[in-house]
Amino acid sequence: MEQTRIPQLPEDYLYAKLEALAQAEGLPETRRALPYMRSQHAGQVRKPTLTGQRTPYLIHPLAMACQAHAMGIREDAVLAAALLHDVCEDCDTPPEQLPCSAPVQHIVALLTKDPKRFQEASQARALAEYYRGIEGNPAAMLVKCLDRCNNLSTMASSFSAEKMEQYIAETERYILPLLDRLNSCRPAWADAVFLLRYQMLGLLETTKAFLLQNP
Repeated sequence: MEQTRIPQLPEDYLYAKLEALAQAEGLPETRRALPYMRSQHAGQVRKPTLTGQRTPYLIHPLAMACQAHAMGIREDAVLAAALLHDVCEDCDTPPEQLPCSAPVQHIVALLTKDPKRFQEASQARALAEYYRGIEGNPAAMLVKCLDRCNNLSTMASSFSAEKMEQYIAETERYILPLLDRLNSCRPAWADAVFLLRYQMLGLLETTKAFLLQNP
């Protein structure tokens, strides 16, 4: 008698895939980041879609790390930072408590928005300062671009029209120039940069068309 196969949850599939890759390729930072990230984001969900669907939050960092690896990124620090990039901001965890090396902690710190800075300064100035910090670190730039690409792919189902317009403007003002800088400072990542740019530009144009047709 054939047994009924129980479908694997997406987050479990992505987690197992990265765990196996980290073991096979000798990526200790990624191996440490995985269980810590899962414990920190346990029970959290992404913003609900317009239809009310709620997705486990940890799918987001797992998908980012899997995308990076699929595009040829093998740097342990980049994959670990992709997994941990939201832990400090969303779980109130100081960067120095992350179970990784100082370089990974620094990458995540750069990617973490300081709410005090955004309260004390104008939003525009605080955002410019935030991106200036990221521009000095290639790994932080790459993780930020991965993050934005992932968020662009889901924003139409959960953002208001006003929020989408703001997100598009920020992407064109800050994120696309990061890809140009990455091309210059990390030629080895050229394929990943090309793929990210191609996907982001397509998502931006599709969303702009959607907004024009649905004013």
